[in-house]
Parts: sequence; C-alpha cells; structure tokens
Amino acid sequence: MTDTVPTIHQLMAQILAHMPAVPKSGTAPPSRGGYKFRRIEDTIEALRKPFIDAGVYPVPTVLEWRPSERIISSGKTMYCMTLLIRWTFYGPAGDSVEAVTLG
Repeated sequence: MTDTVPTIHQLMAQILAHMPAVPKSGTAPPSRGGYKFRRIEDTIEALRKPFIDAGVYPVPTVLEWRPSERIISSGKTMYCMTLLIRWTFYGPAGDSVEAVTLG
C-alpha cells in the first residue's frame, strides 16, 4: 500500500480548518476613530503552525508597486507603497496554487 500525498487544495482547506481565530488586538488612534482591527503580525502568527504542520510554504512575487505621498493632519508627509503581489503556495507533492493580493 502506498501513501498518497494530499494536494495543495486539500492542504489549504486543512490549514483554514486549523487556523485559530485572530483577535482584534490593534487599535487605531482616537483621531482615526479608535476602532479595533486585526494586526497583520497576529494573522501571520496564527497561520504559521498550520502552514508548517501541512508542509505548505508561500512564495511572494511583487507584480507591481506604486509609491505615493500623503500629507497627514500634522502637516508632515507620509510615504506609502501599494503592492500587487502574487502568492504561490507550494505543497509537499510539488503542486501549487496562486492568489493575487493588493495592499
């Protein structure tokens, strides 16, 4: 009897099933409404163990970048970068799936 390696699609479903809830531990400044939000660092930490356990790893490719500047309420310049990224997720069988994000 041979062992069958799960497909990347099966593993991604497994990762989502085992990902813990991500708390809203970030708080916007009162001048911006003081709302609670999920920090990217918390989300990455929540995904780390499920990805490792499944043997899946992501490889980002920057497709496009757009720098911009904004003047904030203090009158200072805030420098921003908008990125279009293709994420390729590889599984232990060598298969992959892609997703594109803008952030």
